[in-house]
Amino acid sequence: MKNLHYIVVKDTGKTKVWEVVSNHNNVVLGKIGWYPQWRRYVFFPFSNMLFDSTCLNEIQKFINSQMVLRRT
Repeated sequence: MKNLHYIVVKDTGKTKVWEVVSNHNNVVLGKIGWYPQWRRYVFFPFSNMLFDSTCLNEIQKFINSQMVLRRT
């Protein structure tokens, strides 16, 4: 990914949690984790963080790729 990278901070064997980190300044922007009510990975942004469409698109692609891996 161009603007972001993801660091696994928790792995239960069934689901994972990643920190979403900016490549520009290494600031953690939020986390991606499993949301059982929706049965999906979702992005939990930290407060006062701003995202443009490029970053949101990268996060979306990452979540979609993890959902594909989870289904296989």
